[in-house]
Amino acid sequence: MVVLALTLALVSLEGRIVSRRDSSADGVASVSAGDYSARLAALAGDWIEVAEAVYVAGMPTARGNWSDTGYVQVPA
Repeated sequence: MVVLALTLALVSLEGRIVSRRDSSADGVASVSAGDYSARLAALAGDWIEVAEAVYVAGMPTARGNWSDTGYVQVPA
């Protein structure tokens, strides 16, 4: 069985993790196409209101996920 989990971290301007949220129920496999922004707002809306920036890492740019950025020929 593959578990695709979601981890959120609130990071200070100094780079310290202030708070963290983990959920195996909210990984990319559980989000309908086009629903990524709404899911992020539901899970981290209270943090987003006070954030300087929001960084999304992992596979949000993979095919079928948040925004398909395509692939680059290697060597790049």
